[in-house]
Amino acid sequence: MHRSRLVMVLCCAVFVIGGLLEDTCPARAQNQAERTLASFFDIGGYFFLDHKLVNAIGSPKFYSEGNFFSAPARIGSYEVAGGVEFLSANDHFFPFSGGNSVSFVGPCVRFSTPLRNNHLRFLLTLGAYATTLNAGSVGVDTTTFAPGGAIEADYRFARYFTFSAGFRIGSSIHGYNTSGFIIGLRFF
Repeated sequence: MHRSRLVMVLCCAVFVIGGLLEDTCPARAQNQAERTLASFFDIGGYFFLDHKLVNAIGSPKFYSEGNFFSAPARIGSYEVAGGVEFLSANDHFFPFSGGNSVSFVGPCVRFSTPLRNNHLRFLLTLGAYATTLNAGSVGVDTTTFAPGGAIEADYRFARYFTFSAGFRIGSSIHGYNTSGFIIGLRFF
């Protein structure tokens, strides 16, 4: 039953990505694809707030995210983009590689200020995620579908490097709250 929900979310994600790519030009799509692939190798940490979850899976975890957003629409001095996020906080550096982990996959909307060198950029991301919790020590391996989001601040200090910090609002699975703080270094 939980696998069927994940399949439904992934199917919805494919339709969202297809809709977003409908009007993109090849050069922009290629640049976005390169950034998406590079984002899976970003370095970061996820610090859970729930002590019960920390006791079950440990903390902190390696954090990685891959996202695929449409070209942002400008509304005044803000940007709005829709897309799909793939987030993973686990024992290993590479995303979705097993061990104790929490992962989020789903469509979302991101509101942000423009990204510029040597300036802070603020982001608000809201979405509906298939959240998977794998805690081997307590025998929990389940997926649930729930709303979530993040409030982040980015600081691009070079053309291809951005420092980020924020707070991710997660769902509660079997009494374990998946919310926590994130810090990281993004490439591209």
